[in-house]
Amino acid sequence: MAFAKNEIRHAIENREFVPYFQPLVDLRSGALEGFEILARWHHPTLGLVPPLEFIPLIEQYVLMNEFTVCILTQAFLAAQSIPSTIGFSANVSPLQLHDRSLPALFTRLAKEAAFDLRRLTVEVTESALLDDLSLAAAVAADLKSLGIRLSLDDFGTGYSSLLHLQALPFDELKIDMSFVRSMVESRDSRKITAAVISLGQSLGLRTVGEGIENPRQAELLTWQGCHIGQGWLYSKAVPAADLPRLLAQQFPGATSLSGTPLSSAIGLEANPVDRLSQLRAIYNGAPVGLCFLDRDLRHVNINQQLADFNGLPIEAHLGRTVAELFPETFLNAEPYLRRALAGEATLAVEMTHAGAIEGSPALTLLTSYQPARDEADEIVGISISLVDITAIKQSEIALRHTSEHYKNTVDLSPNIPWVADATGKVLSISSRWQAVTGLTLEQSSGDGWLSTVDPRDVEKARIHWSEAIRTGQCMDMEFRIFGADKVWHWMRTRSTPYRDAAGNITRWYGSIEFIDDQKQVLETLKESESMLRSVFDTAPAGLVQLDHAGIVTNANPRAQQILGCLIPHGSTWSAFPWKLFNRAGILVPVPDLPLSRAIRLGESSTAVELKVRRPDQSDLWISATAAPVFSEQGKIVGGILAMMDLDIARHGHSGGPQNPLAPSRGISKVHILPPASPTLRLINIPRLWIHPAKI
Repeated sequence: MAFAKNEIRHAIENREFVPYFQPLVDLRSGALEGFEILARWHHPTLGLVPPLEFIPLIEQYVLMNEFTVCILTQAFLAAQSIPSTIGFSANVSPLQLHDRSLPALFTRLAKEAAFDLRRLTVEVTESALLDDLSLAAAVAADLKSLGIRLSLDDFGTGYSSLLHLQALPFDELKIDMSFVRSMVESRDSRKITAAVISLGQSLGLRTVGEGIENPRQAELLTWQGCHIGQGWLYSKAVPAADLPRLLAQQFPGATSLSGTPLSSAIGLEANPVDRLSQLRAIYNGAPVGLCFLDRDLRHVNINQQLADFNGLPIEAHLGRTVAELFPETFLNAEPYLRRALAGEATLAVEMTHAGAIEGSPALTLLTSYQPARDEADEIVGISISLVDITAIKQSEIALRHTSEHYKNTVDLSPNIPWVADATGKVLSISSRWQAVTGLTLEQSSGDGWLSTVDPRDVEKARIHWSEAIRTGQCMDMEFRIFGADKVWHWMRTRSTPYRDAAGNITRWYGSIEFIDDQKQVLETLKESESMLRSVFDTAPAGLVQLDHAGIVTNANPRAQQILGCLIPHGSTWSAFPWKLFNRAGILVPVPDLPLSRAIRLGESSTAVELKVRRPDQSDLWISATAAPVFSEQGKIVGGILAMMDLDIARHGHSGGPQNPLAPSRGISKVHILPPASPTLRLINIPRLWIHPAKI
């Protein structure tokens, strides 16, 4: 509908044009970031008139500045009751971006409403930059000097976008809603949004996706690295009276395909450019050959390892098909390539491959073909990995004089691969299983393999399987089997689910390995720990071990007997009630005691004769030696104290002498044993000497 200029001017003067506000939301967290200010006309007779019917007329009648004053005056006043962390975006017309008075207009309006212009983002379209780019750049620079941020609106729909991004100091790119609304159904739209977001990331610009109407669009934008979302998914534009409701509303954050918060599903701390660099480093550094083919089987990407396999530089592959470069290899690989394009992965296929250099020896490669899918789960190509097993095959031929392929290689492996259906019923298992258990494939199929499992482990195995099938998580369990050699063996099996294009589990792939040696090591460690504990506890000398903070970590019964009280693990050594005196009867300060000096100064002491006044007030003469305990890196981590009851050492008991002890120089140094198990806490005491003068 056409409106006369006077009617438009009258509507401006009477503030029939009012601001509406649409939220701008952080895609990852759902946090409210700001509002875009949109204009609506409350016509006295026609009701609410959309902007497409009046904005072109306002531009035609050259009333944009008056219109801007009308809208922003009301919007800035509404912003007074909104937290200062919330920003606002406002559009300016192409004509205004060529008006040198525009910055002064914004300054005046902000001053009148006490509005901080650093909260404002001005959105311009590319059409505003076509007529006079230098003038537009000058006006943009003046706006930036006021603290205003600049946003390029509807990016991707105009002309010379890269030139404009370079010429003007933009802070933000807004992806046109036409691409966002079609990105779920259209791979071309997804490519465009991904390219715009990647460009924004590389230039350090914030990206905003407009027109988001459903969670799937928000999710795809988040996966691509977009920062801010706007659209009906969050809210339609509302009048100022509804702003408190939007401020209190909890907006949804984007979710991953599994339904969990996206921030916990993938590492989004790094932006897409950084993640791409990380993936590129992994890709190029992989010790296997890797490449990506598009749906036409043309090389899109290839790493150096595979280029070396083929005997061609990387650039010679790009854009060319496998059939063009290696026709003989293609004939063997084509069935697997076609399956991958149909959504079926093929793993570990052995293949002979001759490179491009004439006369070079053929390689034996273990190849895998995986369908590659985009964010919408559409197949966009094939990911191929190749492992050079030529040396392995040559060894097999020399050992077995045969040309068996990958199946025999697997059968010779110490591990036992197996395959089960979606419900956990075994479909196939390596022939090595029969050699180990005596069960044939038929006897092992389904749940038959459980017949050889130790009855004590059967129920545990069933529980593990049930949980893995219920959750779809990888399975890892240990159990015992009665082998064909009539011996019980410890085994460990691990499995991974395989899913079809719909995400349903169709197979479980796993392997079984012997872990008898590991179990034996653990048992040996337990026995060693028990033996060391026995030695420590039954030593004729009293032994006490402290950590670097003076906390008791070990004390044997003899030490507790000598000192006349219990010495519990974890107690503070300096808090015990006994006292120590030298030969002159003077109380020895705790810092000067041999054990304290050993921990504090790293000093090893010779035997020192001390009188202990025990908690029951009885006295006992002891010979004490101490040494620091060092880690493997030479750091002091504690100390060890050895005590001998001198009355017994001299007399055997209170009534008579005992055989004298061998002379010595005392403990010299204690080293901690390398950790043999998580619970092993005993120490190695190389020698224990008693000073000869104290005998």
